[in-house]
Amino acid sequence: MDSLLSLFSAAARGDVYRSKVPADELTAAAKTAGLLVFKIDAGKARGKNDLLNLLAKTLRFPNSFGKNWDALHDSLTDLSWLRGKGWVLILTNGDILARNHEDVFNAAVDVFSAAAESWRKQRKPFWVLIEGQAEWKPNLPEIIAD
Repeated sequence: MDSLLSLFSAAARGDVYRSKVPADELTAAAKTAGLLVFKIDAGKARGKNDLLNLLAKTLRFPNSFGKNWDALHDSLTDLSWLRGKGWVLILTNGDILARNHEDVFNAAVDVFSAAAESWRKQRKPFWVLIEGQAEWKPNLPEIIAD
């Protein structure tokens, strides 16, 4: 957990990653680093609207959330209602979303990446960790526990 703890403490490394590390290890390390953790089952999303609704509910977006990609970006780059030193989003079953709704998955990753870049510039940790079956090979860098 020490390596994950030091990783999560490095705001400059926050981004979107593929993770094979168990969610409970990620959660423990992120919480120890003082970050807020949100877990979302991306496999439940049956398309763009479902994914946006899951994210909005889990991250407690304001009622004014516009339920589109631009609004997702705006919300993820604000997060002022989630008082915290930084944030970790863990998306489980990312492979299911990618397989069933590839365009939605790719658009979401683009928005997550842009939000992470915005937070890196502000030196605040923001991580999106996407899990899937072992054989799934998304075009994402991978976090591996030491």
